[in-house]
Amino acid sequence: MTSQPSSEHRVFASATGLMRAVTGLSTAVLGLSLVWCATAEAVQIKRVQSGVVNFDQDDVVQSKVLTYPVNQAKSILLLSVVGDSTSATRDQNWFFTGQFEDNSTIAVDRGGGTSPASVAWQVIEFEDGVNVQRGISSMQAGTLTKNITLPTAVVDTTKAVPIVQTRGAFTTTSQTHELFLLPSFTDSTTLKLDRLDSTGTKATSVVWQVIEFLTDATIQTGTATLPVPGVAATNQSVTATVSSLSSTGANALLFTYFVGDTGVNGIDATLYTRGTVTDGTTLTFTRGNAPTTTLTAVTVRYYVVDLTDGTSLTQKGTQSWTTTTPARVAITSSTDATPIVVTSAAHGLAVGDRIDIAGHSTATPVNASWIVGTVPTSTTFSLSGSTAHGLGAGSGGNLVPALKATVTSVDPTRAVVLRTSSSATTGTTNSYADDLSLMGEVLNATTFNSLRAASATTTIPADVQYFVTEFPPLTLTSPNGGELWKVGEVRNITWKHAQSLTTGGTGVGGKHLGKLELSRT
Repeated sequence: MTSQPSSEHRVFASATGLMRAVTGLSTAVLGLSLVWCATAEAVQIKRVQSGVVNFDQDDVVQSKVLTYPVNQAKSILLLSVVGDSTSATRDQNWFFTGQFEDNSTIAVDRGGGTSPASVAWQVIEFEDGVNVQRGISSMQAGTLTKNITLPTAVVDTTKAVPIVQTRGAFTTTSQTHELFLLPSFTDSTTLKLDRLDSTGTKATSVVWQVIEFLTDATIQTGTATLPVPGVAATNQSVTATVSSLSSTGANALLFTYFVGDTGVNGIDATLYTRGTVTDGTTLTFTRGNAPTTTLTAVTVRYYVVDLTDGTSLTQKGTQSWTTTTPARVAITSSTDATPIVVTSAAHGLAVGDRIDIAGHSTATPVNASWIVGTVPTSTTFSLSGSTAHGLGAGSGGNLVPALKATVTSVDPTRAVVLRTSSSATTGTTNSYADDLSLMGEVLNATTFNSLRAASATTTIPADVQYFVTEFPPLTLTSPNGGELWKVGEVRNITWKHAQSLTTGGTGVGGKHLGKLELSRT
């Protein structure tokens, strides 16, 4: 706001978000009033809760009690997965769905378990500015289309994004593409799910969410096709043109869904497709391996969310898991103690690093994703949060550290992660879904992590596209632009805020300080 203050006024934010504003100016000064310049009202985040749940080779469900209960009508649940390839013959191991058991508990499920896996979860709760509805459904074997009637009509389908997760008791790897669906809205009450192939014999369970942005976001959706090329290609790309995005797309995030045609037959490098916002009018979608085999085209459905409040911050990038980077580290042994201490070859780890362990014998609970607790030596480290398991000392296997990307400082309690997809440039068999299942998380204020299983096939490179969006901490609700407040009047200034503002400030009692600026008319 343009400011010509005669003195500085401070606003002391409180948990109630309400205060009295007194101008503090002499009433003898005539013709002076408070003029509030127009400002956008942002979709207000409340908080993001996140974590990782580990599945052993038999687990099919894990529940997590949230630190804070949520309003489900304002909350979405996002998942990303690391799939261990101990049993690389069953796609049931690497497809997960997430649901709220109640306001304080989430449940993460898969269709069957013969291999360890780890799932990163985020519960994103908004204070206002969104409506969320959710439900469960299924796609029976042989079914290509499913229409779901929404419990509540969406006010504006051009402001809504579907979030679809699937799981199934798929005991082969040749029907991977049947677990991917394209969601679209046919009208305000119908969510349509499509796929191009369903020759398998197993049903697919579907958990869906619909988030509708009521303000400060525009959403564009459409489809794109990665066709069968005339000559086999790697990193095949196709673009989609969208209407001009604000800030040349710098504040947009992209939800990417894809399905493969009947000739894909679960060949993961042909199927998996990543998407990014290239500029203010262009989206780009890439798959790693495009063969000349008939009926191997991939169709993409996208939803690009353009945050127009002017204060949200989106950072994006691509990470490449090569055949050598990050390098695996051989494990020698582990203790059966609290915490578990692992001995390995020289590891180069630091306290707080994220790692994955696979192929460890006897002490099988060690095969999971962990945060490094302590690092006594260059060849030992402890697993944060681990406890004695009673199975005895473990041996063998490998660890792999997460691949890190630096982001401009964000508050993890207000930052949302989208790991849009991954793609592989090589691999012509159908046993690599585990290698292309990569987890994404904001580890801390300046680090984004992607994590791949330590058991992943190192000859299969993979690229990961990620978006990290930080929503603003506070929304002014009154005044909100255009008001004229005269000297001598007493008015309420109100706002809504993220929970991160209730503590940690430099004011009295940890309150955060704001500045009230005046302009003359």
